[in-house]
Amino acid sequence: MKICFVGKYPPIEGGVSAQNYWAAAALASRGHEVYVVTNSNEVEERFRQRLDGAEAADYEPQFPATGGAVRVIRPEPMTPRRMAHIPSSNPSVSKLAGLAAATIRENGCELIVAYYFEPYVVAGHLASTFTGTPMMVEHAGSDLDRLMRVPELATVYKEILRSAATVVTKPSLVHRFLGMGVAREALRFGPPYPLPTSAFSPEAVPLDPGEIAAASIDEFGSRFDPALPTIGMYGKPGDRKGTFDLIAALAVLAGRGLRFNALFLSGRSQLDRMRADLRAAGLADRTTILDFVPPWRVGRFIRTCDAVCFLERDFPIGIHGPVVPREVLACGVCLVLSGEILEKQSYAHRLTDQGNVLVVTDPKEHEKLAAQLEIVVRDPAGAARIGAAGGALGADFDSFETFADAWESLVDIESPARRVPAPRTTADLLVEFTPKLAELFGPAWPGVVVEFEAACDIDAASGDFAAAEAFCQHLTRRLDQAALAAGVSPAYLADALRFQQARLWASQDGPHDRDGHAGIRFSPALLRQMAPRRAGTVRVESFDHNVTDLFCRPTGPVGVRTTQPGERSVVCFVRRPNLDHRELRLNAATDRLLDLCDGHRTVGDLVAALAPAAEADVLRALVDLRREGVVVLEDAAQGTP
Repeated sequence: MKICFVGKYPPIEGGVSAQNYWAAAALASRGHEVYVVTNSNEVEERFRQRLDGAEAADYEPQFPATGGAVRVIRPEPMTPRRMAHIPSSNPSVSKLAGLAAATIRENGCELIVAYYFEPYVVAGHLASTFTGTPMMVEHAGSDLDRLMRVPELATVYKEILRSAATVVTKPSLVHRFLGMGVAREALRFGPPYPLPTSAFSPEAVPLDPGEIAAASIDEFGSRFDPALPTIGMYGKPGDRKGTFDLIAALAVLAGRGLRFNALFLSGRSQLDRMRADLRAAGLADRTTILDFVPPWRVGRFIRTCDAVCFLERDFPIGIHGPVVPREVLACGVCLVLSGEILEKQSYAHRLTDQGNVLVVTDPKEHEKLAAQLEIVVRDPAGAARIGAAGGALGADFDSFETFADAWESLVDIESPARRVPAPRTTADLLVEFTPKLAELFGPAWPGVVVEFEAACDIDAASGDFAAAEAFCQHLTRRLDQAALAAGVSPAYLADALRFQQARLWASQDGPHDRDGHAGIRFSPALLRQMAPRRAGTVRVESFDHNVTDLFCRPTGPVGVRTTQPGERSVVCFVRRPNLDHRELRLNAATDRLLDLCDGHRTVGDLVAALAPAAEADVLRALVDLRREGVVVLEDAAQGTP
């Protein structure tokens, strides 16, 4: 099969680029011809991997035994003389779309695989439209949960998703795509992340001091001493990545007179800040910062370290699922892991602190992080034993062959393999879309569903959400009988049904307000002059009973807290453009504030009406509501009737 990939690819750093690389190689190993259309040659220096000419065979892998091969095709770089226009921009979408269309026609490609919405899925859609070639879309975390929160971008992405032949996602996100109007038949489950033993294994050859010196980019020069224990970290640096927590903890160890290497594979992103913090921490004489390396060399970096830290915490993208922990474990190196990332691992129950991993619940607690790192520095042999025990788990991870099998089933878009299964019965559908109601009814649930089926003629073409909404309406009409079956009061069941209906409403696509001032931070003085308006994508419901305890246990959606018995609760349901809906518990003061946000009153008016003595609290509440998409700000003149 001939396939056109449109997406990130080395030397672009990051997980999406790595996954595209391994996917292309896996398909080529099975005899497919893969043409990668990418603008990786235009990636910013701070996000660029270090490649050299000797790695051409790895960059475009060839498989003579099967006849498969990868060919990388890149557009002409942006130059003002040839491509300047006003307002200035790099015409990335047009260049990629044109190059992809030409590649498809010249080589007879039968499928487009586009990974990451901007600019690749948009460009892939244009090439698909031009050539009539079906397209498979794959998304990451940041495009779905960050870019797609912008209404005008979300409109484009949803149109493309609904027209794609296949959309690749994960089980927990199926409902979001169904809510966008993507057909269930088009949805597929994504492949497992690959861990090719050629790159990630205890046999990976560590970098030697000469290679480290050559790749070093920090101003201190390479201070790497192979005789000392080495603490490493790789990936884009940042506060939420735990980079600066690690620096602070290493400073604690240095202050205790311990000697070690600090090795960062973090490229030039935030390089100035890292340099400043390392100097301030007194770590300049023992730290080396390296350029990013391509995915086939990451395992060598891991094997250079006695321990590798992955300390991501407070990350704003909930569906972000980094694979760094598996890469480190597969290499048999001691993994130092944050509690937040530990909880995201499907194999978390098999990880034991100081047994096969070192766990730091909150990396912001630098003394506790330093205590775990001290184990590595004082006893490298013990850290090696922890790493070897973690490496035993790596043997159970999906193999590269499993990854290749999964991709072969995906590119065969007519195959039922990896297709998201449809509910087999009405009962299955209702359990999928109203699971908490099924839990509430318990043993009475089958009878309630049978009675619903007998009373309501549900058209399968009306959609899954429509059936779930009809079920709630049916129970509302028969409230007394339904409450008796559930063993609760009719008033409690009425509250539960309204909560479920609001959640279904927030989970489906609809019009979205556009905030003309989005991205602008207002000073308190300017904020007082703006007129806040409650967004049209908000539904506020008041409950007399503690139904949030039913719908939100054990953890529940972010923002909802359970009520105390007998406490009346107000919940704000927010439908976001990407359908990552929010449910926010409002106290009485915030509920009153939101009720007054009609687009006519200025913030100053609201402060005067509500709490002149607590202006800071009102302003803070409005900022929070705006961030959550509950209110939009308008110019006072526009808000005047």
